[in-house]
Amino acid sequence: MTTDHPHPKDTWLGRRIRARREALMLTEKDLAERLCVSPQQVQRYECGSAGLTMTELYDIAAALEIELRGLLDLERFHPT
Repeated sequence: MTTDHPHPKDTWLGRRIRARREALMLTEKDLAERLCVSPQQVQRYECGSAGLTMTELYDIAAALEIELRGLLDLERFHPT
């Protein structure tokens, strides 16, 4: 079964990525350059529609200057 809407867990992760990017005062373009992807790809990450791999998650965490576990923050994981 497929849907046009991202899974709530993916949306939650996207919000975490956006919040960290904004905390560092980075634009989508800045993060895109750090990741060697397009700003549109960063938008897909942040809206939860990208279907991130573990490699991408590690790269995003490194680009956002945070450990992966800090980005995921599983202790406060409550997707809605």
